[in-house]
Amino acid sequence: MEYFKFWARAQKDGPDFPVVCWGYSNESQAAALSLAEQKAEDAIKKLASPGRERGGYYSANPLKERVVKQIVDGEKTIAVVTRNAYGALVLNTANVAFLDIDLTRAKNRGPLVSLWRKLTGDDTENQAEGQILHIRSVLASIPEVSGRIYATANGYRVLLTSSVFDPEDPLLGKLMQELGVDELYQKLCLRQKCFRARLTPKPWRIGTPRPPVRYPLIGAYSRSFEQWLDKYETRSKKYRVCRLIESFGTQETCHEAAMIMQLHDAELADDSYKLA
Repeated sequence: MEYFKFWARAQKDGPDFPVVCWGYSNESQAAALSLAEQKAEDAIKKLASPGRERGGYYSANPLKERVVKQIVDGEKTIAVVTRNAYGALVLNTANVAFLDIDLTRAKNRGPLVSLWRKLTGDDTENQAEGQILHIRSVLASIPEVSGRIYATANGYRVLLTSSVFDPEDPLLGKLMQELGVDELYQKLCLRQKCFRARLTPKPWRIGTPRPPVRYPLIGAYSRSFEQWLDKYETRSKKYRVCRLIESFGTQETCHEAAMIMQLHDAELADDSYKLA
């Protein structure tokens, strides 16, 4: 799982334009700055080399997100809560799998979904009913797996609790494909070596603009963000990200998954809140 407490920005003159790179570290701000400068120098050399390939150079960079909380089991960090680019809190887990299935992404997945759409029409409510049938069918075909299914504002979330998983596990990748999990999310899991589950609403779904600035925050930018955050958190209290629908499988829950589930479900409150 990749997460970093310290971030630093370095800018150097390239052959055609300035090159800006970010460095990161869990040791110190100085170490982050050193890495940023080294990355900028490497980028300039790459840009100056003949026949260079374009694009994809920064694709392996970790996400620039503020670490809000670490969840530790013994000496092992099993999860971190970060604040993402648009200000929402995100639970990042090392080995406890969260699988989000958006209706817009998964509407053509599975024969049960297609059949349901033909019988009932293609409106969102019917699409959701067809999708939950498909999710149940896929999960029922793997009896050794247990967990929970939640409703989200635009689909469903599956939490696997029977065991821990490696994000690079090919069997888990196959399950993601069968469920219709967003391909970009699958790639992000592989790149960041973790699973992600948003804990607070997307700001535009609750009538709040995006943050005026992005992390890392410096000087006046930090004050501007904190003012935005105060309004966002106040408005977020009226909403929740997901709602528990049902459990599936043998109800077996491993120790690590139980810790994560408790943290995740603490944010759900009751059914009276609107999903966002």
